[in-house]
Amino acid sequence: MILLVLFTLVVAYAVNFLYKKWKVYRLLLDNFKTPPRHPIFGTLTIFPKTAPEIFKTFQSLFGKYGKNFVLTRPILDAQIVISDAKDVEAILTNPNTKNARKAAGYQTLEPWLGTGLLTSYGEKWFTRRKIITPSFHFNILGDFVNVMSKQSDILIKHLKSMATKGEVDIYPIVNAFALDIISLRNSSGNEI
Repeated sequence: MILLVLFTLVVAYAVNFLYKKWKVYRLLLDNFKTPPRHPIFGTLTIFPKTAPEIFKTFQSLFGKYGKNFVLTRPILDAQIVISDAKDVEAILTNPNTKNARKAAGYQTLEPWLGTGLLTSYGEKWFTRRKIITPSFHFNILGDFVNVMSKQSDILIKHLKSMATKGEVDIYPIVNAFALDIISLRNSSGNEI
Protein backbone atom coordinates (compact mmCIF):
# COMPACT_ATOMS: atom_id res chain seq x y z
CA MET A 1 0.00 0.00 0.00
CA ILE A 2 2.83 2.42 0.88
CA LEU A 3 4.52 1.68 -2.44
CA LEU A 4 1.32 2.47 -4.30
CA VAL A 5 1.02 5.82 -2.49
CA LEU A 6 4.68 6.65 -3.19
CA PHE A 7 4.29 5.66 -6.83
CA THR A 8 1.16 7.82 -7.14
CA LEU A 9 2.97 10.82 -5.58
CA VAL A 10 5.93 10.41 -7.92
CA VAL A 11 3.66 10.16 -10.96
CA ALA A 12 1.60 13.17 -9.82
CA TYR A 13 4.79 15.20 -9.31
CA ALA A 14 6.13 14.18 -12.73
CA VAL A 15 2.85 15.05 -14.47
CA ASN A 16 2.71 18.43 -12.71
CA PHE A 17 6.35 19.13 -13.56
CA LEU A 18 5.88 18.21 -17.23
CA TYR A 19 2.63 20.18 -17.47
CA LYS A 20 4.34 23.35 -16.19
CA LYS A 21 7.22 22.83 -18.63
CA TRP A 22 4.74 22.24 -21.46
CA LYS A 23 2.96 25.53 -20.74
CA VAL A 24 6.21 27.53 -20.91
CA TYR A 25 7.39 25.54 -23.92
CA ARG A 26 4.18 26.26 -25.86
CA LEU A 27 4.24 29.93 -24.82
CA LEU A 28 7.75 30.34 -26.24
CA LEU A 29 7.07 28.40 -29.43
CA ASP A 30 3.83 30.29 -30.06
CA ASN A 31 5.48 33.71 -29.67
CA PHE A 32 8.95 33.30 -31.21
CA LYS A 33 10.38 31.90 -34.41
CA THR A 34 12.33 28.68 -34.08
CA PRO A 35 14.44 26.52 -36.42
CA PRO A 36 13.05 23.12 -37.43
CA ARG A 37 13.12 20.73 -34.46
CA HIS A 38 13.81 17.05 -34.06
CA PRO A 39 10.95 15.44 -32.07
CA ILE A 40 13.31 14.17 -29.36
CA PHE A 41 16.51 16.23 -29.54
CA GLY A 42 14.94 19.57 -30.46
CA THR A 43 17.26 21.98 -32.24
CA LEU A 44 20.42 20.40 -30.79
CA THR A 45 20.85 18.45 -34.03
CA ILE A 46 21.53 21.61 -36.07
CA PHE A 47 24.71 22.46 -34.15
CA PRO A 48 28.11 21.12 -35.22
CA LYS A 49 30.76 20.06 -32.69
CA THR A 50 33.44 22.74 -33.20
CA ALA A 51 33.25 26.26 -31.75
CA PRO A 52 33.89 28.12 -35.05
CA GLU A 53 31.13 26.12 -36.76
CA ILE A 54 28.74 26.75 -33.85
CA PHE A 55 29.43 30.48 -34.21
CA LYS A 56 28.67 30.30 -37.94
CA THR A 57 25.46 28.40 -37.20
CA PHE A 58 24.33 31.14 -34.81
CA GLN A 59 25.14 33.78 -37.43
CA SER A 60 22.97 32.00 -39.99
CA LEU A 61 20.16 31.55 -37.43
CA PHE A 62 20.18 35.28 -36.65
CA GLY A 63 20.03 35.99 -40.39
CA LYS A 64 17.13 33.61 -40.94
CA TYR A 65 15.05 34.02 -37.74
CA GLY A 66 15.89 37.55 -36.61
CA LYS A 67 17.47 38.90 -33.44
CA ASN A 68 15.35 36.82 -31.05
CA PHE A 69 14.43 33.18 -31.55
CA VAL A 70 13.90 29.99 -29.56
CA LEU A 71 16.09 26.89 -29.42
CA THR A 72 14.61 23.70 -28.02
CA ARG A 73 16.21 20.84 -26.12
CA PRO A 74 14.97 17.44 -24.92
CA ILE A 75 12.14 17.08 -22.39
CA LEU A 76 10.14 20.17 -23.32
CA ASP A 77 13.02 22.54 -22.69
CA ALA A 78 13.24 25.80 -24.63
CA GLN A 79 15.66 28.69 -24.45
CA ILE A 80 15.20 32.17 -25.89
CA VAL A 81 18.23 33.53 -27.73
CA ILE A 82 18.13 37.32 -27.44
CA SER A 83 20.57 39.55 -29.29
CA ASP A 84 18.60 42.77 -29.63
CA ALA A 85 20.20 45.33 -27.30
CA LYS A 86 16.84 46.98 -26.55
CA ASP A 87 15.32 43.66 -25.51
CA VAL A 88 18.33 42.83 -23.32
CA GLU A 89 18.05 46.26 -21.68
CA ALA A 90 14.32 45.76 -21.08
CA ILE A 91 14.99 42.43 -19.40
CA LEU A 92 17.87 43.67 -17.26
CA THR A 93 16.05 46.80 -16.11
CA ASN A 94 12.86 44.93 -15.26
CA PRO A 95 12.37 44.87 -11.47
CA ASN A 96 11.55 41.15 -11.67
CA THR A 97 15.09 40.49 -12.92
CA LYS A 98 16.26 40.80 -9.32
CA ASN A 99 14.43 37.58 -8.47
CA ALA A 100 15.03 35.67 -11.71
CA ARG A 101 17.26 32.61 -11.71
CA LYS A 102 19.84 32.15 -14.42
CA ALA A 103 19.81 29.22 -16.84
CA ALA A 104 21.03 25.82 -15.68
CA GLY A 105 24.27 26.27 -17.62
CA TYR A 106 25.40 28.88 -15.11
CA GLN A 107 25.06 26.39 -12.27
CA THR A 108 27.75 24.24 -13.90
CA LEU A 109 30.16 27.19 -13.63
CA GLU A 110 29.53 27.70 -9.91
CA PRO A 111 32.03 25.10 -8.59
CA TRP A 112 34.73 26.69 -10.73
CA LEU A 113 33.86 30.40 -10.37
CA GLY A 114 31.96 30.48 -7.09
CA THR A 115 28.90 32.71 -6.69
CA GLY A 116 30.22 35.90 -8.24
CA LEU A 117 28.51 38.35 -10.55
CA LEU A 118 28.29 35.84 -13.40
CA THR A 119 26.74 32.96 -11.47
CA SER A 120 24.75 34.68 -8.71
CA TYR A 121 21.14 35.81 -9.01
CA GLY A 122 18.54 37.74 -7.07
CA GLU A 123 19.56 40.29 -4.45
CA LYS A 124 23.16 39.04 -4.37
CA TRP A 125 23.54 39.61 -8.13
CA PHE A 126 21.80 43.00 -8.01
CA THR A 127 24.01 44.27 -5.17
CA ARG A 128 27.22 43.13 -6.85
CA ARG A 129 26.17 44.55 -10.21
CA LYS A 130 25.45 47.92 -8.59
CA ILE A 131 28.91 47.94 -6.98
CA ILE A 132 30.82 47.00 -10.13
CA THR A 133 28.93 49.06 -12.74
CA PRO A 134 30.84 52.35 -12.18
CA SER A 135 34.12 50.49 -12.84
CA PHE A 136 33.07 49.93 -16.43
CA HIS A 137 32.43 53.55 -17.31
CA PHE A 138 33.82 54.40 -20.76
CA ASN A 139 36.36 56.93 -19.42
CA ILE A 140 37.78 54.45 -16.91
CA LEU A 141 38.06 51.65 -19.47
CA GLY A 142 39.63 54.03 -21.98
CA ASP A 143 42.54 54.56 -19.58
CA PHE A 144 43.32 50.83 -19.75
CA VAL A 145 43.67 50.57 -23.53
CA ASN A 146 47.44 51.15 -23.68
CA VAL A 147 48.17 48.79 -20.80
CA MET A 148 45.90 46.08 -22.23
CA SER A 149 47.50 46.44 -25.65
CA LYS A 150 51.05 46.10 -24.27
CA GLN A 151 50.13 43.18 -22.01
CA SER A 152 48.27 41.46 -24.87
CA ASP A 153 51.42 41.64 -27.01
CA ILE A 154 53.42 40.07 -24.17
CA LEU A 155 50.77 37.35 -23.73
CA ILE A 156 50.81 36.52 -27.44
CA LYS A 157 54.63 36.23 -27.48
CA HIS A 158 54.47 33.98 -24.42
CA LEU A 159 51.79 31.75 -25.94
CA LYS A 160 53.65 31.53 -29.28
CA SER A 161 56.76 30.32 -27.45
CA MET A 162 54.66 27.54 -25.88
CA ALA A 163 52.77 26.56 -29.06
CA THR A 164 55.07 23.68 -29.95
CA LYS A 165 55.33 22.27 -26.43
CA GLY A 166 52.11 20.26 -26.60
CA GLU A 167 49.29 20.62 -24.11
CA VAL A 168 49.63 23.64 -21.80
CA ASP A 169 47.51 24.78 -18.85
CA ILE A 170 46.78 28.41 -19.78
CA TYR A 171 44.82 29.16 -16.60
CA PRO A 172 47.85 30.49 -14.65
CA ILE A 173 49.09 32.34 -17.73
CA VAL A 174 45.77 34.14 -18.26
CA ASN A 175 45.53 34.88 -14.53
CA ALA A 176 48.98 36.47 -14.62
CA PHE A 177 47.96 38.44 -17.72
CA ALA A 178 44.87 39.83 -15.96
CA LEU A 179 46.86 40.63 -12.82
CA ASP A 180 49.51 42.43 -14.88
CA ILE A 181 46.84 44.65 -16.46
CA ILE A 182 45.26 45.46 -13.12
CA SER A 183 48.53 46.02 -11.25
CA LEU A 184 50.03 48.26 -13.91
CA ARG A 185 47.47 50.90 -13.03
CA ASN A 186 47.49 53.00 -9.90
CA SER A 187 44.54 54.76 -8.33
CA SER A 188 45.12 57.98 -10.29
CA GLY A 189 44.81 56.13 -13.59
CA ASN A 190 48.47 56.45 -14.55
CA GLU A 191 50.76 53.61 -15.50
CA ILE A 192 53.13 52.49 -12.76
